[in-house]
Amino acid sequence: MLFSNLLIGFPRFWVSLGEMPVTLLIMSRLGAMLFILVALPLAFVLAQRPGGFGGGGGFRAAPPAEAGHDREWGVDPDFAEDHFTFVRLQHNGDKDGGFTDYPKADRNFTRRLQELTSMEVNPVYKNFAINDPELFQYPFAFMSDMREVTFSQAEEEALRTYLTNGGFIMADDQWGDSAWEYVSDAMKGIFPDKEPVELDINHRIFSAVFNLKKLGYLPQIPSHDAAKQWMEMGLDNHYEPSRNGDEEEERNTPRFQAWFDDNGRMMMLVCHNNDIADGWEEESYQPWFFEKYSEKLCFPLGINIVFYALTN
Repeated sequence: MLFSNLLIGFPRFWVSLGEMPVTLLIMSRLGAMLFILVALPLAFVLAQRPGGFGGGGGFRAAPPAEAGHDREWGVDPDFAEDHFTFVRLQHNGDKDGGFTDYPKADRNFTRRLQELTSMEVNPVYKNFAINDPELFQYPFAFMSDMREVTFSQAEEEALRTYLTNGGFIMADDQWGDSAWEYVSDAMKGIFPDKEPVELDINHRIFSAVFNLKKLGYLPQIPSHDAAKQWMEMGLDNHYEPSRNGDEEEERNTPRFQAWFDDNGRMMMLVCHNNDIADGWEEESYQPWFFEKYSEKLCFPLGINIVFYALTN
């Protein structure tokens, strides 16, 4: 797959949270910073990295507030204030506190943005509690595995303010009807008068940079373990097998549910029945997994979502 060219930039967008001034960096088609996708196959870029293909794993110990200070690139001083930082939000919806696929997913996705685009990418990736005021310095946040999520009143208020003032959240790795009910109910506490809109493959987010519309169907990515299981069984399935008694029919249909503000701007996207970040985390698991999921779906879809979120 070749990476096409694109041109966008970063102006500033100021909002206020009570008496505390906060800043969101919102991308638009005009501005000073270029976002040009390099025309190189992702497999070629990976081949230049030491280590080759090998296994990976999630994060189980108490995570640091930020990581990546050991990386080989830094932020250009000219863009000390204007760069993209990958932010993950902590929550109570799973046993890992929102850290499924961490830290490799965060590390690998930020590396891809740095290597394959000229967007200024912070090598340090961060995580915050939902009601941490520092969140309001960053326009994009990621949440993972909200299968049993609930929000406190303080968290609801923080998310409502963040999302209605220009912030965007991508949520990933929820499977089955029970998980969707938890997410839907939690969102009702934030936006009681708003209903999610289910996206189809023709929505612009699927062709913002990479034209995934040509697939003709919504992408679905299982975990690498599930993908290996289906491959060994000779089945062309792409969903996560049920482990808690729910029906597999609940899991085999990808759904992209979006919440929009009163002006039609997408504020939050829930990638349900999908594990996009596992394709980031496990890009080096096996060549076949990389070629089938990471290269063709996971990184292109992630870049599409970031670009769409920050330019609309």
